[in-house]
Amino acid sequence: MKTILICFALAGICSGANAQTAAHHATTAAAHRTSAPAQEQRDTLAPYAYGLANSKDPLSRDTLRGILDTLKASAGERHLQIAANIYAFIKEKATADSLRKVIREKFPLGDEARGEAEQAIYNEKDPAQKEALYKAWVAKFPPSRFPNIDHDHIVYDYARMSLANAFAEAGNDTKALYWAGRCEEDFYFGNIYGGLGEHYVKLGKLHMAETCTKKALLSAQKYYEEKNPDNAAKFAGSGYPGLMTSYTDILIKEKKYTEALPWAKKALALQKEPSPRLAFVYSKLLMTRHRYTEAFHYMEGTLKAGQANTEMIDTFKVLYVKVHGGLTGYDAYADAIHKAFLQDMHNRLTKEKMDLPAPDFTLTDVNGKSVTLSDYKGKTVVLDFWATWCTPCKASFPSMKRVVEKYSADTNVAFLFIHTWEHDTGATAAAKTFIEQHQYPFEVLMDLKDPKDGANKVVESYKVSGIPTKFVVDGNGKIRFKFTGFDGGDDAAVEEVSAMIEMARG
Repeated sequence: MKTILICFALAGICSGANAQTAAHHATTAAAHRTSAPAQEQRDTLAPYAYGLANSKDPLSRDTLRGILDTLKASAGERHLQIAANIYAFIKEKATADSLRKVIREKFPLGDEARGEAEQAIYNEKDPAQKEALYKAWVAKFPPSRFPNIDHDHIVYDYARMSLANAFAEAGNDTKALYWAGRCEEDFYFGNIYGGLGEHYVKLGKLHMAETCTKKALLSAQKYYEEKNPDNAAKFAGSGYPGLMTSYTDILIKEKKYTEALPWAKKALALQKEPSPRLAFVYSKLLMTRHRYTEAFHYMEGTLKAGQANTEMIDTFKVLYVKVHGGLTGYDAYADAIHKAFLQDMHNRLTKEKMDLPAPDFTLTDVNGKSVTLSDYKGKTVVLDFWATWCTPCKASFPSMKRVVEKYSADTNVAFLFIHTWEHDTGATAAAKTFIEQHQYPFEVLMDLKDPKDGANKVVESYKVSGIPTKFVVDGNGKIRFKFTGFDGGDDAAVEEVSAMIEMARG
């Protein structure tokens, strides 16, 4: 069964297991072809085999081996792919890789070969060359050759999105819109245009950002309002509230306040839990209407929840002046909010405190030095699992830099940033370059895939399901705290990690 894999950037989490591959569409396509094929959903053999693979009963494993032998002897690509997928699932990477090679040789125009050939499109940086590779790929593997069962043809949309973004980056808006408009899977339409809109915001082309985000928004709305959505529709509709916030923010930047207001109100009505980003966008909109008291209360809630970043705090200070006529009493007011937040945080962390053994490990850092966790016995250690492709991970790093610098003189506190779930063989160099370019004072270790079974052993041993995930380990080697994601509140993040460190060392 094919799976749509997502990096939930708005939620501050890159979902784990295979979902980390959704950071860019090249690896999403790879996951698409190595997850169970589309036709498996109609074949009772595949779910039965996966059930056996999940069982700890030795007899089940014996039965599974018999099924795998039968599948390997099959003349059809689909059954061979099922076998390869199950071998990968049970951590027999060498066998899975060998079988996939056989599949590509036996079926040079099949699904497996199509997926491998697609990678060249993503690896190419030049948009013109990327386009040429795409056309050659489609000519060799035309969609008409592959039944569009369970959205098989989405692999072509992944490639089209890559083309659209590449041309947008190169300043060729005509080509960017052309390739975005070639989307075949209707439910993926909003994803392509939403991503393109984000690119244009970063490029400062707000008129293009508005056009693309509006297309994405209307597409998502259609699926959001479906009465009985299937999984594809749920995926398409899930982005609707966030797209409304993005669209509102773009309109505000363009000073189109009248157009922005109804979208902001609708987003507020749909939110299931408070969103600091939406509160900030709506507050900015209220300020353009001189509705300072309302804006003040929206921002106040964000501050009380500890979710405000520096820009939000500065805006709140402006609102305080507007509402109170000056800064008199502001410091005391802000201090009271901060103290209440700290007390609430301490009460919550007391309930969340853990007492689990931290799995020991030895990893190599980006400079080739071997590092073992147990060598830090007696120290409080913060483990931060991350990846260069993970947007929330990177968003959390300015806060983590502040924490690292705060404890830089404390020899009893250490920080290990563990890069995991890599996408390619250049992960170590990429991680080192990223850290050096941003001048982060981090010790980065590489939890690379085991060549035997393809597993990232350390992240698995800590049972991480999404990144960024951080663990605070006390001096006795016990995990005291675990937390996943990043919601964008820089000051609050520093306070929270600091509190965990202090509570961990008693």
